Amino acid sequence: MQAMTDCMTAEMSAQAGAKLSPTDQQGLSRLRGAVSETLRSLLEAFRAPGLNVGWVHQRLQGLIAAAPSMARFLTPDEIARLRATISDLVAQIRDKPLREELASLAGALAAPPPPVMPAQAPPGSAEIALEGDSRAYRVPVRINGATTVKFLVDSGASVVVLPTDLVETLTKSGAIASSDLLGKDTYVTADGRKHKGTRLMLRELDVGGHTVTNVLASLAPAKAEPLLGQTFLAKFKSWTLDNRRHVLIISE
Repeated sequence: MQAMTDCMTAEMSAQAGAKLSPTDQQGLSRLRGAVSETLRSLLEAFRAPGLNVGWVHQRLQGLIAAAPSMARFLTPDEIARLRATISDLVAQIRDKPLREELASLAGALAAPPPPVMPAQAPPGSAEIALEGDSRAYRVPVRINGATTVKFLVDSGASVVVLPTDLVETLTKSGAIASSDLLGKDTYVTADGRKHKGTRLMLRELDVGGHTVTNVLASLAPAKAEPLLGQTFLAKFKSWTLDNRRHVLIISE
């Protein structure tokens, strides 16, 4: 039922403002009535004598989880009738934890959160899978076609940042030439602190098969975490992070 109502709500949101035909209106009304009546029947079943408290608890947990979806789909009158049924149950059930769960169910029906829709990739854009969570996203980055290293995605960093030991390794292998080093500079990290470091030009950075060239970077102390900052991100027409699906969406 929750999956069905979520699909219906998403369909209606996608066609917001469209005028439904009389047939579609009747079908939607019948579906809402069926969902409402099924929920009321489930609630009424809790009045039956001799039910195991654990059995009721499990089903209430399922109803609480589904309640926001139902509340977005049902009409205010149908929600009011369901909440009235819950109030009657609360008055009849002696078990305090069950009464509290019923109150939670009524609250979930009264104030459902708005639906959260994942960010959609616009035409001509691409999605790159990220590792970690919204507190620290990382992504594999291939440097100058030579080696792949995981970078922290840091939109607060003004430049791409590489640790000194990584640059030394790339220099020894020939992936970074002495002519790529551009002298000293000051860069700013996401916490607002300023650091002095050596600038260098990375000839090529590839993330998820999307390559950009001539990326300004700065050196950080050895063992520091590589940062994928604005000198890479700004190369794209647009970019965004989808925290629900853990992807970086870029548009070239």
